[in-house]
Amino acid sequence: MEHLDFRFSFLHQLLIREVSKVKPSFETFPDLAKNVTSLLQRMASKVCRGFLRPLKGRLMGTQAAAAARKDTRETGMLLPYYDPMITKLPNGLLVASLENFAPISRIAVVVNAGSRFETGDNLGVTHMLRVFAGMGTKDSTAFGLTRTMQQSGANYTCSANREFMTYQVDCIRDELDGLIPLINNVINKPAFKPWEVSDLQKQLALDRALFQSQYPVCVSELLHEAAFRTTLGISVCAPQHMIGHYTPEMLEEYVQNFYTVDRMAIVGVGVDHDHLVGLCSSFKPNPSSGISTQKAKYAGGEIRVNNGNGLVTAALATEGPCLPSKDLLPACILQMAMGTGPFIKYSNNTEVSRLGKAAASVTSSPFGISCISGAYSDGGIFGFSATTNKDDIGKVLKAAFQEFAQITKIGIKPEEINRAKNQLKAAVLMQAEHTDMILEDMGQQLLMAGGLADVDAFIDQIDMITAEDVNLVAKKIINGKPSMAAIGDLSKTPYLDELYKAVCEEGGGHCWGDKTFDLFPTPTPVLIVLTPFSCLLCSFFSLPFPISGLLSPSISSPHTPLFLFLFPFFIPSSFSLLLCLPHCSLSLLFLPLSLLLLFFPSFPHLTMPFTFSHYTQGELEKFLA
Repeated sequence: MEHLDFRFSFLHQLLIREVSKVKPSFETFPDLAKNVTSLLQRMASKVCRGFLRPLKGRLMGTQAAAAARKDTRETGMLLPYYDPMITKLPNGLLVASLENFAPISRIAVVVNAGSRFETGDNLGVTHMLRVFAGMGTKDSTAFGLTRTMQQSGANYTCSANREFMTYQVDCIRDELDGLIPLINNVINKPAFKPWEVSDLQKQLALDRALFQSQYPVCVSELLHEAAFRTTLGISVCAPQHMIGHYTPEMLEEYVQNFYTVDRMAIVGVGVDHDHLVGLCSSFKPNPSSGISTQKAKYAGGEIRVNNGNGLVTAALATEGPCLPSKDLLPACILQMAMGTGPFIKYSNNTEVSRLGKAAASVTSSPFGISCISGAYSDGGIFGFSATTNKDDIGKVLKAAFQEFAQITKIGIKPEEINRAKNQLKAAVLMQAEHTDMILEDMGQQLLMAGGLADVDAFIDQIDMITAEDVNLVAKKIINGKPSMAAIGDLSKTPYLDELYKAVCEEGGGHCWGDKTFDLFPTPTPVLIVLTPFSCLLCSFFSLPFPISGLLSPSISSPHTPLFLFLFPFFIPSSFSLLLCLPHCSLSLLFLPLSLLLLFFPSFPHLTMPFTFSHYTQGELEKFLA
C-alpha cells in the first residue's frame, strides 16, 4: 500500500500548492484546508479504485462472514444446509438445484449437442447456434428478448464445447419468474428467420478471426483434430468454407435432432428447488429423435500450420482416460505432478514444475509450458503444450518429452505424489467456490451419469490414490500413440517422428510407439543354459518348440529380458513370434539356431522372418495377423 499512500501525499501537496496561490490564504478561510483534504480523499478513492477493487471484494466478503458469525453467536441459529436435489419431470426432463441462499439466482439449460455431433454437411452449426442465441423466437423478437433481459438486470450467455451447449441466466431472485419463459422460447421455440441467419454469418467471420489470433486455443483445436479426426476432433469454431452457407433449415434440423428431452437438463444454483421445478414445468423440449451418434475413437497424427510467426506454440499428447475411467484421478494427479503452470502470478514456474525445470535447463529465453489433459465421455488426451521462440522450441519439446520418458524409468516419488494430490484437492475445492463452474458441472453430470457426485467423496477418492496407481497410469498413457500440433514459424520445429527418434537415441536407441523392439534379449548364462535345455525337452516329449518373447517397452533398458520361451504354456501376453514344429526330429535342428540367436541377436540375413532381431510395432501386428 506504500505506492497508494505516496500517490495520495503527492496529490495533497500538489493541490495545496495550487490553492495557496489563491488569495485570501488558508488563514482567512480556516475550513478550506479541511475541505481540500476531504476532496483529495475522494479523488484518491477514484484514482485508486481499480487497484483496491480486488482487495475491497475480499474485505467485504470477510466483513460479511464476520457479520454472519456475529448474528449466529447472538441468535444461535445457522442457515440450513441443502444437498443438491434432483427431480425428473413427467416428460422426462431432469431438473437439479443447489440452494445456497445467495442473492443471485443462476439457471442453466445444458444440452448434449456439442460440436462432436456435427457432420460434414453442417460443420460449425453449433457455432452458428451459439451466435443465434440472442435472436428472435416464435413468441418474441430479438429486441423484446434484449429489452426484457435488460429491464430485469439479467446476464444471459450461451457457451459451447465439444459435447454440450449451455444457456445460462443470472439474475436477482425476484426476477427469475419472468426469465424462465424467455429461455424456454430460445431453446424450444427458435425462429430461424432467413434475414437474421444471413446477417449473423458476418459475426461468425469475426469470431473466427479472433479465434485464429489465439494460438494456444488454435493448437488445442488442432491437437484434438489430429488425435480424434472426427467426433471429438471437430472444432468448436466454424470452418472458413462454411461461413455464408448456413441456412435456417440446417439449424432447424440440428435443433430437432439434438435439442431433445433425453439430451437436456435444467440446473440452478441459489434457487428453491420446488420453485424451479414449478417454473420448468412449462418446458416442452422436442421428443427423443433416436438418432445414433458415433463413438469417439483415438487415432493419432500430426498437424502443422506454418504461418511464419516467430513465437511457436506446440502441443504433444497421447490417448488419455475418459471421464468414467478409473484412471482419471491418477491421471489428474500426474498432471499436477508434471506441472500445470505457475501457482504464483508472474513467477517463472521452474522451481516445482517438472516440465518447467526441464524447459529451463535447455533455454534461457522466455517460455511457457504446461501439462494438459482433456477428458470427455468416451475419450481423452493427455500431454503437454509449450510456447517459446522458433529457435528454442525444438529443445523445449525434446526436454519435455524426455521428462515424460523419465517417468517410465524411475516413476514419480511419493513426496511428489502427495504434493500433486494436495494441489488437485485445492483446485477442486477452489472451483467449487465458483457458482458458474458448479452450474455447468451439475448439468454435465446429470446428462452423463444421471446423478451428482459429492465433492467430499471426490476428495476422499483422491486421498486413496497411491504412488503405484499414478506410476502405472503414467506408463500406460506415456506409452500410447502420440499426436502433435504446432503453429508458428516451424522451420526449426521437429516433426513427430524426428522428435521420437532424437529422444529414443539418447535413451538407448529404442522407444515405445512406432520404434523398434528387441525380440531376442542379450544372452545371459541362465538363458544360454535354459534355451538348449528347452529345445531338447520339447524334442524328447514331441512338443512344439515355441520361439517367443515378451517385448519390453522400456526406453531405459531396451535389452531387458522379461521371459524367454521355455515351454509352450509359457507364452507371454505381448507381441510374440511363435514357431511351432510338429515333428520332434525337426525340433533338434533348431538347437544350433537357438544358440546362434542368443549369441548373435542381430544376425540379419536369415530368410525366415522370425530371425530378425528388431521389428516395428506395425510390422509385428502385420506379421501376427
